[in-house]
Amino acid sequence: MKFLIILFHFRYLYGDATSLSNEIEALNAWIAADKYCVPKLKQECDDFFCNCPISSSNIWELLENAVFLSLAPLVSRCKQYLEKHTESSLRGEGFLETKTETIKQILDISSAKASELVLIKSVIHWGRHKVDTGEAVSLTEALKPLLPHIRFGALTAWEFWEFLDETNDLLEQSDALSILKHLTKPLIYALGAA
Repeated sequence: MKFLIILFHFRYLYGDATSLSNEIEALNAWIAADKYCVPKLKQECDDFFCNCPISSSNIWELLENAVFLSLAPLVSRCKQYLEKHTESSLRGEGFLETKTETIKQILDISSAKASELVLIKSVIHWGRHKVDTGEAVSLTEALKPLLPHIRFGALTAWEFWEFLDETNDLLEQSDALSILKHLTKPLIYALGAA
């Protein structure tokens, strides 16, 4: 990758023209432009990101790199895509390989076109994959950082029970009871109340 970045940088500096053909090339060029302080190239990459095609096959790599590099316009475009194509993206290439910070991005989308249960089941599947690949010791370790981003209040009581059945001891008993009380009697028990 370093060779590609350096090669692209030299092509740009000496040719003064870029022809970005795909998002990976644009990401590499942006990294080189940032490292070697070439603002014109960074701007061309930013322009490319504003118009590059996004699909369920590239959304996760794009979003992950955009989050890592703090490319706010690209993060925004990826989130807009995820809002409209949530379920197909969750089944798309790369979802299981994404990092925790990227998963938080989708959980923070309030208008995702998928039920909270579908999101939660996908996240559980992602967590189990992390355990299977050795990236996490347990499902609890994989999912703990994501718990504050899960909207338990959007579930029904039965969906919450299903979540508890699939995740065993992920939540403290007092937290689980508090959520269940809220789901069964939301006017009496505020979410988070004991």
